[in-house]
Amino acid sequence: MYHIYLKDVEEFISKRMASGPIVESNYISSTLKNRRLELSMTLSEVTKDICSEAFLSKVERNLMDGKNERIAMLCERLDLDYQRLMDIEEGSRIMDLLNSYFEENYETIYSMENELNQTFFVAQDKIVYAYICFLKEDYRSFHEAILELDAVKECLCDIELFALFLIMIDYYTRILELMEAKTYLGYIKKLEIDNDIVTMMILERDFILSSKLEDERVEETYVRLKSFYEHGYPIRKQFLMMIYYLKTKKEERSLKTLEEIKKNYFPQPYEYSFYYCKMYLLTELERYSEVLESIEQETYKTFEIFCLYAYSLLHYMEHLDDKTLETKKKKLEGWMTTTKHKGIDGFHHAFLRLLMYEIEKMDDQFICNYLKNYLIKEFQMFSCPLYQRHYTQLYCELLGHLSRYKDAYLFLLSHKKALKKSKI
Repeated sequence: MYHIYLKDVEEFISKRMASGPIVESNYISSTLKNRRLELSMTLSEVTKDICSEAFLSKVERNLMDGKNERIAMLCERLDLDYQRLMDIEEGSRIMDLLNSYFEENYETIYSMENELNQTFFVAQDKIVYAYICFLKEDYRSFHEAILELDAVKECLCDIELFALFLIMIDYYTRILELMEAKTYLGYIKKLEIDNDIVTMMILERDFILSSKLEDERVEETYVRLKSFYEHGYPIRKQFLMMIYYLKTKKEERSLKTLEEIKKNYFPQPYEYSFYYCKMYLLTELERYSEVLESIEQETYKTFEIFCLYAYSLLHYMEHLDDKTLETKKKKLEGWMTTTKHKGIDGFHHAFLRLLMYEIEKMDDQFICNYLKNYLIKEFQMFSCPLYQRHYTQLYCELLGHLSRYKDAYLFLLSHKKALKKSKI
């Protein structure tokens, strides 16, 4: 898994808020800084006999117009063709990118790749490229693009910065680093960009994060998002948001509502989301036999689906004879072997291994050590309420079984929230 963390973001945002918004995009600032860093040159080395370091610093922070004789001289020192830089078409493609991303017109975004500048580093082009890599699940290239953008984030105007932070939120959400995603959501709220699409994207992520965390703000964030349904929020996405909302309501009527939605109208792109939500609800409602039967019959085979299957098998295995249990274990092992393990599946994979150890009835000390070294170690990083309730309760119980009562008590105190809905 690629752990991506931008440097000193909190300090950077504070400075940006203090200095005021940067509305205009200026690709030259990011091009110059990227080139300087690429050549490992200091401000002093670049500016010698041309201008002050303060001048170049202002250029690199997008506080100075690019059409300047001294900037032409700086470009020459950095072996950049100033005239060709000036010939790059002015204007930003970022709003086009965000509009297409919001509307889920991904083919339009893919087509932008042919228009990207191949000669110079241009920040807005690198942002577009990062989105393309993210959508294609090319996380190695995504990681590299984000690191390049991180190095020049001071050069970005507010809408470019918003686009960068937005894709970071979606990346962290995808790999279940939900608290990190929540932190970046706080950053983009501070940018205060007056645009309906931007506002809806913020409200959408605010609700999605609350629904995935199953926190106390689910109702509030859902109502706020729905208030924008008449402002151009796509109808098909309204169904997806309803799915996320129903997933937090662990009630039989939520399942009935899901089925009604599927029967009357449901957008094709969200079939998997619908199915996962249904399996998740059935699991939470302890209808384990239905989960096992459905997953065996369906074609969706992902590690998060395997987790629900293994979780249901663990809780239902006492009702199965040895032969049936062995058959289901082999099915699960076969799926795991034949399904490509992506880097972003790391947390699901770690939880799945725990469930397999429990199904195999490994000894308490072995499972306790596994929990301590993996899932408990990364408790603050990755979030999934179902997983966390299970493994925090299990860890606390195992500490008790091993007569480590003080450790169990201290763990209980430090993980109250995760254990709140458990049986402890």
